Amino acid sequence: MNAWLRLGIVLLVWAGWQAWRGGASRSWPTAPGLILSVEVMRRSGHGGPKRRIHGAYEYTAVGGTDRGSPIRYDHLSRVSRQRGEELRQSSPPDSSVAVHHHPPNPAESVLQSGVDPLNFQVAVGYGVAACAFGIMRSR
Repeated sequence: MNAWLRLGIVLLVWAGWQAWRGGASRSWPTAPGLILSVEVMRRSGHGGPKRRIHGAYEYTAVGGTDRGSPIRYDHLSRVSRQRGEELRQSSPPDSSVAVHHHPPNPAESVLQSGVDPLNFQVAVGYGVAACAFGIMRSR
């Protein structure tokens, strides 16, 4: 099995795992939380600058206080400059937030349940493309 095919399989498995976890998070209970920080991180890369949202929050669930950082499970939280600023301004430090937490493991949490359909489609698209390229190269 060549590297492209392996890469495609890994991307497809990752997309499925993220979709499963994101879907499961929709039924998780919420706990009161507090925003510690929300940052829009800018990175230069192929195709121009990329912006990602990164957050930190604290919440109390099942008798204990935990800290979390995932906004959501798709981890491809790329945003436009405008959308990043809107998110940052709408979630200032010390603002209240509802945190979704996994009942058997309250330390596992997200601010937004579910998965962004666009991010899921991009991951699946790259996975299928890499698999197709790998299959063509192996012939």
